[in-house]
Amino acid sequence: MVLGDFNAGEQSAPLKALAEAGFRDTFRDTNPDATEVKTGHGFRGGRRGAMIDHVLVDRRLETAEAWIDWTEVEGQYPSDHRFVGAVIRRR
Repeated sequence: MVLGDFNAGEQSAPLKALAEAGFRDTFRDTNPDATEVKTGHGFRGGRRGAMIDHVLVDRRLETAEAWIDWTEVEGQYPSDHRFVGAVIRRR
């Protein structure tokens, strides 16, 4: 498993290299067609844009759930990035 704030979109060279090494994004495992995936928002919100925070797993793990946390309270955000999470298990 590899996870973190990559500051790199899904089609970037670093993510492509990780995919070639056998890693896949857990969010895409469970949400393959999602278009609202913007995770870095600079405290301005919004959902359209690049997913730059990732939870990646290899073939030994399977994704049960994965999400982007859209929490905001009265226009306030806990971070300048959306939190991403996943429930994974061994195959």
